[in-house]
Amino acid sequence: FATQGFASFCCACGCVCLCHPNTRSQSKMSKLLKIVKGGNSMSREQVSDTIDKYVGLHEKDVSADARLQENSWLVKKYYDLATDFYEYGWGECFHFAPRYNGEEFKASLARHEHYLAMMLNLRPGMKVLDLGCGVGGPAREIARFSGAHVTGMNVNEYQLQRFMEHTRRQKLEKLCDAQ
Repeated sequence: FATQGFASFCCACGCVCLCHPNTRSQSKMSKLLKIVKGGNSMSREQVSDTIDKYVGLHEKDVSADARLQENSWLVKKYYDLATDFYEYGWGECFHFAPRYNGEEFKASLARHEHYLAMMLNLRPGMKVLDLGCGVGGPAREIARFSGAHVTGMNVNEYQLQRFMEHTRRQKLEKLCDAQ
């Protein structure tokens, strides 16, 4: 969204602020764009152009109908860009979980994912569908913990690509796949 002429690229872990377009320096953009790893096959120029269009669609003079016509593009591009920021800030799990005093963030996520698997009484041979799976962190942890096979589904191709890259790297192809 854009406020007071400053553009912010919203993501669940907080806003990563972009400078006002008139004061955007090459070094500031370079630092931001280094976070976007480029795995999504977008050049730096394409990333910058996409952010500009995304921000432009949220200006005050752009109608909700105009945004609605671009909804499919907005969702795809948002997640194409935000995914790298999410992974940079959070790792492979794009959710929160309650934390005990002194408990590490990652430990709280794993504990919550184990709790879900136990509440569903998941065990080897069972099949699970993870809708809106992101890059598959919870799917892999639940599969590892329970032995159930987890299939992730998502509307974003880039996140599905990342899901399978992580799954192959962790050698969990027999327990996880993505569609």
